[in-house]
Amino acid sequence: EADTVSENENAVRIMSIHKSKGLEFPIVFVSGMGKNFNMQDTRSRLILHPDYGIGMDYMDEKRRTKTPTLLKRALVRQTDAENRGEELRVLYVAMTRAKEKLILTGCLKNAEDALREYQKKASDSVLSYLERSSAMTYFDWVLPAIYSYGDKYRVQTFKKKDFIEAQIADTLKNMLEKEQVKNLSKLADAGIYEKIEKRLSFSYPFENEKDIRTKVSVSDIKHAHME
Repeated sequence: EADTVSENENAVRIMSIHKSKGLEFPIVFVSGMGKNFNMQDTRSRLILHPDYGIGMDYMDEKRRTKTPTLLKRALVRQTDAENRGEELRVLYVAMTRAKEKLILTGCLKNAEDALREYQKKASDSVLSYLERSSAMTYFDWVLPAIYSYGDKYRVQTFKKKDFIEAQIADTLKNMLEKEQVKNLSKLADAGIYEKIEKRLSFSYPFENEKDIRTKVSVSDIKHAHME
């Protein structure tokens, strides 16, 4: 049977923001703050709105051109504002789950330049309507607000190489631990030592085959042959 984890159990739980609604935890990581909002609803040829109807492009058959109509532009702006409003509500849920500590994480391209821009937008007053309505990520809302408090909240950047260095250090530590086990096991019975050596030196015999797909579509086969 699957293990059931209660709310009070001492464990790390990974879930979507929607799933976390109504729950509280001592420490919360909100990840993916730099991910762009999903704007697919406003980029299609046809815009549907439950209150204001349907918006479409105008097709000029003689000139063979396509232009968004005034109604479509209005529906795009309305839908856009409603989608961002929903994202704000989701962000509110995410930021109110922590009892003691809240850590916000995300990826940024050219982080130093981006953070300088956020610092410029920071002010003592509430973010302007223009800034709120043009935001593309959660960071666009949160970071200017954080910087407006000066040094009260810590903003820290990590580069890819920092993670690689940490991973190398971790790997070396594991290798050292294995060597220590091997050295200690030499004092044991020869048969036991052989078993330990065999287990620690195990390598997967089908390493070259692990990336072979178990299922291939007809289209994939076609494209492979075309290449």
